[in-house]
Amino acid sequence: MLPAHLRLKRSSDFKRVYRFGRRIEGRRLVLYYYFSKLPALRFGFSISRKIGKATQRNRCKRLLSAVCYKNNQRFKPGHDVVIVVKEDINSLHYREVEKEVLKLAEKAKLLLKINKEVSKLR
Repeated sequence: MLPAHLRLKRSSDFKRVYRFGRRIEGRRLVLYYYFSKLPALRFGFSISRKIGKATQRNRCKRLLSAVCYKNNQRFKPGHDVVIVVKEDINSLHYREVEKEVLKLAEKAKLLLKINKEVSKLR
């Protein structure tokens, strides 16, 4: 799970990212990002009730949180990122979710260039 200082918690933080940030859409996820003056990269997750009941939504959050926590060092610091789930990702494996998140981050140019070489080795 992401530590508290790496999470977006206040609704004003989410609104700022939605209003002033940029958006990249994928098949199942939408990534919003906004440059912040803070030195850390912070993540927030938004999962609609259309996805399912609370247990399903919480599993989606845990899955996304694990992906972001594991790959935190690959992202450029100083951004606020909100990941919105468009359709149910509970049936997907961890690797598939990770691949989509990293693909969206790469399109948004949020990944560090040094790690592109590292990701080829994996």
